[in-house]
Amino acid sequence: MGLTLNDGSAECKHVALKLAISANIEDSRVTNVLGDDVSIWEITCRAPHNDVMRRSDDLSTYRSLIRRAFERIKDAYGRDVVVSVFPAIGVACAVELGRVWQPKAHPAFEIYDQSGSSGFKLRHRVG
Repeated sequence: MGLTLNDGSAECKHVALKLAISANIEDSRVTNVLGDDVSIWEITCRAPHNDVMRRSDDLSTYRSLIRRAFERIKDAYGRDVVVSVFPAIGVACAVELGRVWQPKAHPAFEIYDQSGSSGFKLRHRVG
């Protein structure tokens, strides 16, 4: 499967985390929502598709990367930053996202959801 965490660029006004497991998410889809002043982080694999997560080890790897992403983002931007999450993930991955987030240790995050042809829309804020 080969999941990887790609760190964002230099410090920006906004921080986004793309979870591109089930499908690719082009950076332009994020900048269309947040503007160009955004540091885009990403967890992805070589060929995102619906059946990437096949074994419990795959989910364990994903869980570790999500935890590492929250920690690195906190270290780079502080705890007061709000992370905008753009998911293309299955249900098991969504559950793990909620399980690893620690309200006293990690930044708050907002979940964006693809809304038909009109792009990503803010759906929920956590923290």
